Amino acid sequence: MAWQVHECLEATDSLIRAQTLLFTFIVVGELIRIYVIRSRYGLTLGSNVWLLAAIGFSFLLHLTVLYTPVHDFFRVVPLAIHEWGWIGVAFVAFLLLNILTSTVYDRLFHSSTSSEQVREEDHQKQDDEQR
Repeated sequence: MAWQVHECLEATDSLIRAQTLLFTFIVVGELIRIYVIRSRYGLTLGSNVWLLAAIGFSFLLHLTVLYTPVHDFFRVVPLAIHEWGWIGVAFVAFLLLNILTSTVYDRLFHSSTSSEQVREEDHQKQDDEQR
């Protein structure tokens, strides 16, 4: 049964489109996940200009792979605007799941983020200096 689905997808060019959607979801997801990780530590994305440039350049390279003739080499197809919308919806769901699991983990294990730990250490230092 699975091989029939695979053959059907391949015959209609849907397999390559599905692979392109997944490839784009992973690339965009990783680029946005950097912000999620930095925000967990109390850092903004704009605080590191080099990181911001690297994210922009990575996204530009991905668009180059999708929308120039080089897409034949990578065996991907250009995505329509509604397909970008699907990627956005899927990423929002992924992001909400990530936030939910992080919150549950923090509550179960009483974990604090590094930014909270840094604030506690700063308060401890200030208290020690005042003594």
